[in-house]
Amino acid sequence: MTDNEKLIETVNDSNRWMIFGGVSPILFTLLFGILFYSNILKADQIIYVAIAFAVVVCFVWWFWVLKVIVALSQLNLKANKDLTEMRDDVKIIAHEVRESARDLFVLLDAVQKKQK
Repeated sequence: MTDNEKLIETVNDSNRWMIFGGVSPILFTLLFGILFYSNILKADQIIYVAIAFAVVVCFVWWFWVLKVIVALSQLNLKANKDLTEMRDDVKIIAHEVRESARDLFVLLDAVQKKQK
């Protein structure tokens, strides 16, 4: 999987978590509100289910966050390495351009002296 694909996957995962974070409390409230008012579940049972659900979501989310941090750190290290290589290449090119310009000025000076 390329770095770009990993980044796209991370963004898609983030979007899914945002949707889940917005939809799940609403669905939970609706579902358990109906179950409570239908006398199928008692309030303490709903609280226990809510706590268990929250704990599971927290654990899953925490490990996802750790995975994202590792992936972004690896991407950052690769980008830093690539930028360092590019900087070194630009330094070499700049040095070669300076040398070529100096040689050109020496050649132009020699041509001007010859013409006089």
